[in-house]
Amino acid sequence: MSDVLNILKDFLPLWLVLIAFCFVYLICLYTKIVKMQNNFAKEQSDFLTKRIDSIEKTTGIFEKTIQQQEKNFDTINKENEKLKKQLIEANIDPQSYYVKNVIINGNNELKNKIKIMTDRIESLMQGYTDDNFDLNLSLANAYAINEEWTKSAKQFEKVTKAKNTSWELYFSQGTAFANSRLGKESHLKAFQAYSSAIVFLPDEIEDNIKARLYIYKGAILKRLNRLIEAENNIKIGLEYATDEYEINDGLYNLSCVYAIQNEKDKYYEVATKLKHRNIDFYYYLINRLNEYAPVFKKNYKQ
Repeated sequence: MSDVLNILKDFLPLWLVLIAFCFVYLICLYTKIVKMQNNFAKEQSDFLTKRIDSIEKTTGIFEKTIQQQEKNFDTINKENEKLKKQLIEANIDPQSYYVKNVIINGNNELKNKIKIMTDRIESLMQGYTDDNFDLNLSLANAYAINEEWTKSAKQFEKVTKAKNTSWELYFSQGTAFANSRLGKESHLKAFQAYSSAIVFLPDEIEDNIKARLYIYKGAILKRLNRLIEAENNIKIGLEYATDEYEINDGLYNLSCVYAIQNEKDKYYEVATKLKHRNIDFYYYLINRLNEYAPVFKKNYKQ
């Protein structure tokens, strides 16, 4: 036992050195860890400072953007008020436009003013999604006045989504799609709009409005080659019709249907009525037979 103690005494200086070394190492390690933590904290602080600066800049930009948007919307609303005033002065009802796409006999100077206004509003609205019912309705009517039918139809789609029980809005939407003449898709949308307009017609509505809707719907069915449905709708329209335009337009479209069906006797009967009532409509019919029934026109002597 004493030998072991003696040996340990001999190694005591070595133990002391080892303990001292470990203590120094621990101090260095602790110092290093503290330094690393401080560096990390500083990096975090710098990062947060940069983020705060970035957020402040972004917030500033966002606030300026909002202010600019508000300014633009104010400008758009002011432009819309001007446009509405011009539309009132124009006094043109989109529902009155012929399905056969007759040029609007409006004031060209007024139409030019309206075109300038719509272009101005379009430029202000770039990059924005606007659900302003009043504005969309103004644009829809303005586009119609300037015969920009596709634009008008798209605006009326927005309008009828916001107010989906108005026969007048659906009527105008159908007219815009009908005059777009972009093929089956626009024909179907016109048909849907006219059908919706009929659904929401009030009981007390004037008969010639009913007549026009059924005849316009029949004219679209004619384009879709759904001829039996077209004939039935046009006949319903003619039963309601009392005014010259509705009667003549109904006879014109019914004549087209019979020509496409190669029903010579029925065509002759209806076309003769049209000829006696309105020679301009009759000549228009003769010209359009090239599109609707070229074989019939070739074989039938007028």
